[in-house]
Amino acid sequence: MRRIGILMLLFFCCVSTAWLWAQPQPNLKITSFDVVGAANGTYPYYINTLGAIIGWYTDAGNTNHGFLRASDGKITTFDGAPGALGTQAYGMNTQGVITGQWRDVNSVHHGFVRTPDGKIRTFDDPGAGTEAGQGTFGYNINDAGTITGIYKDGGSLPHVFLLAPDGKFTTFDVPGAVGGTIMPTGYGLNLLGEITGSYVTLDGVYHGFVRYPDGKYTTFDAPNAGTNGALEEGTLAFSLNPEGEVVGLYWDEANFLHSFIRDPQGHISTFDLPGGLEGGGTWISSNNLAGAINGFYYDVNYNGHGFLGVPNNITYFDVPGDYYGTYPYGNNWAGEVMGSWYDVNGLSHGFVVIPEVRRGSGSKQ
Repeated sequence: MRRIGILMLLFFCCVSTAWLWAQPQPNLKITSFDVVGAANGTYPYYINTLGAIIGWYTDAGNTNHGFLRASDGKITTFDGAPGALGTQAYGMNTQGVITGQWRDVNSVHHGFVRTPDGKIRTFDDPGAGTEAGQGTFGYNINDAGTITGIYKDGGSLPHVFLLAPDGKFTTFDVPGAVGGTIMPTGYGLNLLGEITGSYVTLDGVYHGFVRYPDGKYTTFDAPNAGTNGALEEGTLAFSLNPEGEVVGLYWDEANFLHSFIRDPQGHISTFDLPGGLEGGGTWISSNNLAGAINGFYYDVNYNGHGFLGVPNNITYFDVPGDYYGTYPYGNNWAGEVMGSWYDVNGLSHGFVVIPEVRRGSGSKQ
């Protein structure tokens, strides 16, 4: 379960989703989907307020391409630039503007923005390196049009950037971040412009942070988080909702995986599900405005099983036909959840879950 490679959501909405997740969830509508041409897998990554999903798929030549799946199921494919040798879509706002990264012939990465009419422009942070594996990665975009992500400099260290709608870049590292500053894809930037992520100190340990629009920081560690930098222990923040609640993961001193929830006042509670690996194995992926979470837990065979709900009212699910597991990656304000499931051949397929209450309520976002 090593992770940096794995590492790498207003009044009416709040009331409707809080009511939704307070109800029992005996029935879930689970829809599986694949992009046409996805010979080597479909990888959903983000769902927006209106139920649109983005991600990427891998073709027969093992090249990644971006996709957009509308709430009615229609799928549109795209690339970050003409001739791109790989495109991954990571973030999308309510208006349907998408950000992500594409890779050129020299394996240098560049950010892109795709507007709802299909127009694409690319961007690069001024400090981004120009060697293979370096460059700029667009990860998040909010409804104000602010984009955040990381760039890797000439030494391949990651740093966080903000790209304002007027094209101005602001870059930063958390004070004390010797090994770089990272942020999650898709869910690390909220409507208020607050950012969450993690940074690495000199000892190799990961710590969480929240950066506020005025440039101030709060740093934190989950209770019992490990401090062995050689094992990449510590705290990883994954998602920040508009209320300021952060969810993520930590590895304890025994190097077991657990999840945490940090409230806006800074109180941190830990979260583990029964049925997971002995000593841990629960992975919260994201949280919505009402505090509903989703994610998965690993069983003794290291296969994932999905969950959704609030901490005191959890529903478990598996996509019918999965073989190597079900892995939810994100939820929206209506409680819809999306992610990947893996078949007997190890290929990834997309899925979206719509709670029964949501389908029968007739509510709109």
